[in-house]
Amino acid sequence: MPDDLYSIWLKVAPGPRPPDHYALLGLPRFCQSQEQIEAAAQRQLDELDRHSLHNDIPRREACHRMMNEVARARIALTNPQKRAAYDLTLDPEHKPKPPAPIPSVPTPPPAPAFVSPPPAAVSSSASAEAAESPKHAAARSNPLVAAAMANPALWIVPLICIALLAVAINHVMRQSPPTTVATAVSPSSKPSAPSISAPIAKVPGTTRGNSTGAVQTRPAPNMAAPPATTGHESSATTAPAVAVVIDKSKLPPPPIDVNLKPIPSADIREKSSKLVDQVYGDDLAAAKTPAEKAALAKKMLGAVGTLGDHDGDRFVLLGRSADLAVEALDMNTAMAAIDAAAREFKIDALKIKARALDVLASNLTPNQDQQALVRQLDGVIDSAIRADRFDIAAYVVHAAQIAAKSVNDPVWLQKAELRQKEVEDAEAEYKKSVAAPLHATN
Repeated sequence: MPDDLYSIWLKVAPGPRPPDHYALLGLPRFCQSQEQIEAAAQRQLDELDRHSLHNDIPRREACHRMMNEVARARIALTNPQKRAAYDLTLDPEHKPKPPAPIPSVPTPPPAPAFVSPPPAAVSSSASAEAAESPKHAAARSNPLVAAAMANPALWIVPLICIALLAVAINHVMRQSPPTTVATAVSPSSKPSAPSISAPIAKVPGTTRGNSTGAVQTRPAPNMAAPPATTGHESSATTAPAVAVVIDKSKLPPPPIDVNLKPIPSADIREKSSKLVDQVYGDDLAAAKTPAEKAALAKKMLGAVGTLGDHDGDRFVLLGRSADLAVEALDMNTAMAAIDAAAREFKIDALKIKARALDVLASNLTPNQDQQALVRQLDGVIDSAIRADRFDIAAYVVHAAQIAAKSVNDPVWLQKAELRQKEVEDAEAEYKKSVAAPLHATN
């Protein structure tokens, strides 16, 4: 009888296999707490990540399958509508608890009406007005000032709104111009530390063969340090905590989005994809081995320059070239294709490179060029720090740690852990700089 890995790895109680979403995450059935669901899902992913490089191939494949199950459970249970539909599949008579009522905010009293006193009251109040201070006398002579003194909410609330707006503008101005990639990306793992959990981000409108099944992917980690490894994984010691001073002026400048073209529409990409299939259909069907796929990726990348102004064809061909290169573990061609696309189109090159390098690092072998991979990983980490995209930087650092453990390189592992400390310090410095204007307004 095969081992019950759900019980061994995730401490899931005996029952149906695969278990339902709540049992898989170790939660009580019909749990509605977003915080508990997020924490439980991340805990299970962290535990499975320890076994993602298991020496036993069936267990490694089971680990990847269970990671996907945890990711699907997180997506279903963190969305109230999806969770309600899923709960009905477990118990058709289940009625979800109504959400807690939102406390009402008391409406501030209306401003006093400014009506001149009747003639009869003028004589009776003359002596009181004579005893008023100059400040109050000025307030009574200006209706707006009198209204502000009578109802402080009239000026305190706008002042707070202006302060918050200034903080938001400062935050937007510090970040690089937004770019988009039309790919399906799963929701972030935590609101404070989003992660990248989609499959390898590629140029939309393309298809990718996976006949060999050799390329592995993994879910994105959280921002915390990865859990300690046991058993088959590396036993290298962790590096001591080192105080790191971040000097962003020494990092390479981020790419400048000047005159970049928008991503072609879905219709154009679909037509271009059909054309690429017609031209390279035989080559794609014949490319079975990594060497054949790498050769075809280079051939496609070289043909991009002959397409002139056909943006859709160029976009799709660059995507196909990058995907084939990643499948073949050809890092140089993959990075060249992504860079070529980033020089022309408004894509999220940092995110695409992070996912590609994650696949390359997860499938690293001792006979591959490790130093070249280290340089690429460091480059993406530096660019992500400079762009204040610390989720991507932490994700790539984690990929470097996995690669270092897979080849049992303690020096590389120590460097990766130092880089993790650098990313954490840079993020803390950034959060402090963002919070400073808010404290100043208070």
